[in-house]
Amino acid sequence: MKECVERSKLAPIVKLVPHVNRIIAAICFVIAEADSCDQSLTQYDIVKTLFLADKKHLNDFGRPITFDNYCAMQHGPVPTLAYDFLKENAAALQKYGIKKLPWRRSKGSGSRYLYKSRSGKCDDSALSLSDKEALLGALSVIKSLTFSQIRQITHNDQAYIQAWSDEGGSCFPMNLAFMFDVPNIEAAENLSFLSKNQ
Repeated sequence: MKECVERSKLAPIVKLVPHVNRIIAAICFVIAEADSCDQSLTQYDIVKTLFLADKKHLNDFGRPITFDNYCAMQHGPVPTLAYDFLKENAAALQKYGIKKLPWRRSKGSGSRYLYKSRSGKCDDSALSLSDKEALLGALSVIKSLTFSQIRQITHNDQAYIQAWSDEGGSCFPMNLAFMFDVPNIEAAENLSFLSKNQ
């Protein structure tokens, strides 16, 4: 993903070390679930599902599912490494030694891409039961709303509001501390330390 513009006047951004296996498992799990319900799934659906699930799990259990870093973009929060994987970014795939992703991406209408499981199955062993429940709940919410409703929900999120700027640029890092229902720098820093030591 292109480098996000960090706005110096804001609180320091707490960064996580993304859990690659959990990111891939979470994406694959969401795609497999949509496949089983015969639902089409776009990149937008997936990144917003991950955001809602990560946020819920963070607030319910004290940690996100993917440990991905989020950025504020025009249409809402985006998990940066998951976004690279969904875009099949060659540099990101090479960096993490990924030769083949467990899903297929095909051109949909307009500029949209649709995602399907390669085998209809998913290795979700990296995910806990609570991870899966959060992902299922988030997917259900996303698939029940329109694009504009999803955009409204995510644009009203305090972490997004705190990060977004109309001053130029298209990508601004979101602060993990503001993804807690009550902003919590100390808890975010503890998670950052934890993510570096796993």
